[in-house]
Amino acid sequence: MERWRERWVTTEIWDNNILKHLSRRPFFILIGVEAPLSIRWHRLQERQIFFRRCYKRGQSPPSLEEFVDQTDAHLYSDESGLAVLIEQAEIRLINGGSSITHLHQALDSLDLTNDQRLRPNWDHYFMQLAWLAAQRSNCMKRRVGCVLVREKRVISTGYNGTPRNLKNCNEGGCK
Repeated sequence: MERWRERWVTTEIWDNNILKHLSRRPFFILIGVEAPLSIRWHRLQERQIFFRRCYKRGQSPPSLEEFVDQTDAHLYSDESGLAVLIEQAEIRLINGGSSITHLHQALDSLDLTNDQRLRPNWDHYFMQLAWLAAQRSNCMKRRVGCVLVREKRVISTGYNGTPRNLKNCNEGGCK
């Protein structure tokens, strides 16, 4: 536990149980990195070592059709489908570049180490509270939420709603 202030990267998130445990940590960000199927196929074909390994094992490298089937199983199978995890990512990156340098540049441009990602500034924080208050609105025309703040302390929150003893908009009260 003495190294908790260091930054770590892992690719070992294989199921929701692991993600659930990691998500409890306040300084955890899930990043989903994806690439178009055709680019992944071309990358696989460029890996000479992969083909040598296949031949050493007496296997033939996968055809495009086999690659597509394996990819679908990897992403969408009931047991180990990663698509469910990727959907939960706070940040999603499409890695369409041609080199690892391009990926590093894309990651650098995201400014992942910016403290605002983990602890938003006050304005952003209060706007999120107003957005959350607006979720209670029952007006069918517009959703409004507000937060009253004095010296960085919340005084009150509110949202547009139907007055007491009247039907809600979503129940036919507003026309």
